Amino acid sequence: MKCLWYRPTGKVVETLAKCTWPTVLRKAFLLLTATVLVAASLDSDKKGTEDSCLDSPYTKQTISFFEKAGSALTICAQQDCSRLAKSQVNKITIYLRNLTLESVPDQMTEGMAFTRLIFNNGAKSSQSTEVSNREVVKKVFKALGTLVTFKLTFFKFTEDTEPCSDVAADTAGLKKTTAEFLMEESGTRTGTSRILKAVTTHLYFRAVSDYSMDWVLPCLDLSECIFHLYIHEVPAIKSLLFLDHLNPKGVFALWVYNAKELKNLDCTLLKRQQVLNGLEVCKTPEDLFGSTETLRGIAGKSWRSLALDAKLWKGVAHQITNSFAVKELAITVSFTLDSDRFWGKVYRMQASVKTLKLRLINPNDSPKSKKTLKDLMEWIARCFVDVTALWFIDAHNQCPPEFLTYHHISIDPLLPNLKHLHYKLVGGKVLQLYRAGSTLWISPEAYSSWAQGGLNRSIAKICKKAIFSIYGTQCMSFRATAWFSPNPGCFVCQKTVSEFTQMIPMDRPRYIGIVYKKGHAACWTCLANLLREKQKAGGEPLCCLLCGDKIVHSGFNGVIRNSVNGISFFVLSWVDLEI
Repeated sequence: MKCLWYRPTGKVVETLAKCTWPTVLRKAFLLLTATVLVAASLDSDKKGTEDSCLDSPYTKQTISFFEKAGSALTICAQQDCSRLAKSQVNKITIYLRNLTLESVPDQMTEGMAFTRLIFNNGAKSSQSTEVSNREVVKKVFKALGTLVTFKLTFFKFTEDTEPCSDVAADTAGLKKTTAEFLMEESGTRTGTSRILKAVTTHLYFRAVSDYSMDWVLPCLDLSECIFHLYIHEVPAIKSLLFLDHLNPKGVFALWVYNAKELKNLDCTLLKRQQVLNGLEVCKTPEDLFGSTETLRGIAGKSWRSLALDAKLWKGVAHQITNSFAVKELAITVSFTLDSDRFWGKVYRMQASVKTLKLRLINPNDSPKSKKTLKDLMEWIARCFVDVTALWFIDAHNQCPPEFLTYHHISIDPLLPNLKHLHYKLVGGKVLQLYRAGSTLWISPEAYSSWAQGGLNRSIAKICKKAIFSIYGTQCMSFRATAWFSPNPGCFVCQKTVSEFTQMIPMDRPRYIGIVYKKGHAACWTCLANLLREKQKAGGEPLCCLLCGDKIVHSGFNGVIRNSVNGISFFVLSWVDLEI
C-alpha cells in the first residue's frame, strides 16, 4: 500500500547529497531542501489536526452506525463540530447481528484507516433470519464502499445449509471444473457483485463455514492486495474451494490451522502458485489430500516456509521439480508403529531445504515407533540436500530413554553441511549437535597443559558422558597427540602461543583455535576476521590457510581454560565466533 503523505527524511537528504553534482549546485539544493523541510514542519503544526481528520457529510450517520454495531470510532472533537479521525487505532468490531436494514445507512464516511476490523456474525439477536442477515451484511459492505485496514477478520459466519436462490447463482462457479472457472474468471472476478473494495495486508477467517464464505467472498474486491491469509479454528470447513471466490493480486502466505473436517486442499491459489512465500497446514485430519494439480503447484516453486503433515508431504515429494526449494520445512509425523513405513520412503529427487523441522507426535498413545534416531537421520540424508539446521520437536516424549542422560548428539558422517541440530523434549530439555573435528578453543595460558596430554583422560570421560553417537562411536577429538606442536603459531598473524601468554590480558585473544585434522592453530581474533571476510564474499566456507581443511564450527565446541586457581579444565560449551 502506497503512503499517501510523503515527506523527505534525513536519509533522503543524505542520499541526495551524494549525487555527483557540482559542489555549489549541491550545496544550493541542500539549502533549498532544508528550507522546504523547515517550512513544512512549521506548517504541519498548524494543519496537524486538519490532516488527521475527515470532512464528510456522512459523519453523524457513520458514528451512529458503528455505535449500534458495537464499537466507538475515534473522533476529532472540535468546538464547531466533530469529525472522524483518519487513523482508527483501536480494534473495531461490527456485530452484524445487532443490525437491521433500517439501521444501516446507504452511505458512510470513506477514508478511515483501521488497525484491526472484525466482522462478527455471531448470534446476538433472535429476530434476524439467515436471509435477512445476508441482506444486512451486503448493505453494510455497500455502505462502506472502500475499506482500508491492517487486519481484516471474518468471524462466526457459520451457516451450514446449502445457499438458496439468489446466493446459489453467486456460488455456481464452485461447481465447475478448474478449466471452466478460469475461462469465466475475467467476468466473475471483476463483476459488479464485488461491492466492498478491501485493502488489507492480513485477512483472517475464523469460525466460518464453506456455505457462508460462498456468498460473502464474491462481495469482496481484493484485486489490489497482496496479503497474508489465515484460516483458523474452522471446524465446519470441508474444502478450500471457497477461496476460489477471492480475486487477490497475490497471497504472501496461507495458514490453515485446526480445520478438523478439512478433506480437500484443492484451490486455485495453490494450483496457479498465487501463494508466494509460505504455506502451513496444521492440526488437520490425517486423510487430508490434494489433487495432482494442487500437489504439482506446491512442488513446482520455491518457498520461504512450508509446514505439512507426513501424508501431504509424501504427495508433494513425489512431484518435486528442480524449481522446488524451501528455506524452512516443517513436517508433522505420527511417530508410531503404524507409521514406520514413512521412514522407508525414497523419492525420485532430493528436496533442497535449509532448515528442517520434524514434529514427532503420538496423541493417542499408540504403540511407539521402532525407528531409532539413526534411522531418522539416514532418511533425512536420503531425502534432503543443503540442510544446515535440523530440529526435532518431540511433542509426546517418544525418544529413547537414554537421551535423558546426554546433552549432545553426534551424527557423523551424515549431513556434512549441518551446522545446528536441536532435539527438543517436552519439559524443556534440548540435545545439541556435536561435530567430530570441531575446532578446539584453548585459552593461551592453558595450552601447555593440554599439549602435554594432561587433560586427555578428563576429555575422554566428559565426552563419553555428554555425547550420544547414533553409530556408537566414541569421541576422540580434542585429545592431544605427540605430533601437536608445543608452541604453534597463528597461521594468519604468525604470533605463537608463548607470545600470546606474554601479552597483558586486555590485549590477549580469548582463545587459540586448534583446527583438526592437522592440528594447525589460529587465534580467535584472526579467525573472527576471516569469518567476516568469507561472509562478505558470499558465505564461502572457512578453511585453514595451511592445509585447506574446512574449519568445523557448529556452535558447541570443546573449550579449555584455566580456573581462578590456575588449573586447566575442559568443557563442551557454546562458542559464538561471530562476536
